[in-house]
Amino acid sequence: MKVIPAIDLMDGKVVRLYQGQFDAMTIYHDDPFEMARRLMEMGASQIHIVDLDAARQRKSNNREVIKRMAGSSEINVPLQVGGGVNSLKVAGELLSAGVERIVVGSLLFSDEDVFHDLIKSVGEKVVLALDIKEDIIRTDGWRNKTGIRIADVVKQDWIHKLHAVMVTDISVDGSLCGPNLLLMRALKEAYPLRWIASGGVNRYEDLLALNQIGVYGTILGKSIYEGLILNLKDIEVK
Repeated sequence: MKVIPAIDLMDGKVVRLYQGQFDAMTIYHDDPFEMARRLMEMGASQIHIVDLDAARQRKSNNREVIKRMAGSSEINVPLQVGGGVNSLKVAGELLSAGVERIVVGSLLFSDEDVFHDLIKSVGEKVVLALDIKEDIIRTDGWRNKTGIRIADVVKQDWIHKLHAVMVTDISVDGSLCGPNLLLMRALKEAYPLRWIASGGVNRYEDLLALNQIGVYGTILGKSIYEGLILNLKDIEVK
């Protein structure tokens, strides 16, 4: 199982939100480059980066910082990047800059034609992000309810063209109360996809439990920044 540490960026700083609330933000580091180096020293084989400013469709975003990180010789692990990837142009710029994978969520619901054009072009480079609260997918920085459930999306034929599907349970994200194991087990048993779990992990035993379920990867955030998990090496599938 891939252990994937996250760097969430706002105004160029490394931050974490609590349950997706932008007014419940904690700043953990001023330098994302230094944070990435620390994560690699802890054993990270890849890094998940979210541009929170771009996700909120703010005029200022962190895209140039992310491009420099992707092209830096100091950061020698693959980067997967999400937040505001809402066009073929943005996706192409990130991939051309050296980003390994792009994370797309809201685009599926805001412009389905562009989303499918992206899948046709670089589907193997795309991670679909499905952020849920009370079983309903939310978009646009978790602000908008779609009324759509995960099953409505992942039963589509095109889902198999993607690199993976990442599910964030907003209700546990940033809470350190443990991941939603019941949800991930149900998804894994029902749909043979590469699943990435996100939200709630607070101890190494949570990673072992997710590995036992058979998910492809797990995103870690606050548990790293609060010093609860220090080993970021991938876990051998049992």
